[in-house]
Amino acid sequence: MTIIAEAIAQPQGARVYEPQQAIETADLFLDFVNVTILGAHILGTINSLGLLNWITRE
Repeated sequence: MTIIAEAIAQPQGARVYEPQQAIETADLFLDFVNVTILGAHILGTINSLGLLNWITRE
């Protein structure tokens, strides 16, 4: 979440005083994609374990 804080702290407008510190849209997009993929894996694991528990119940 630090990249979001850095994006908010940057001045708005056309000028970026230090181009190497500019946060690009792709950086934010990749962070959100990584969080989404992590969440999908966690939910898939929970779902799989729940189904396994349901199937093997006696």
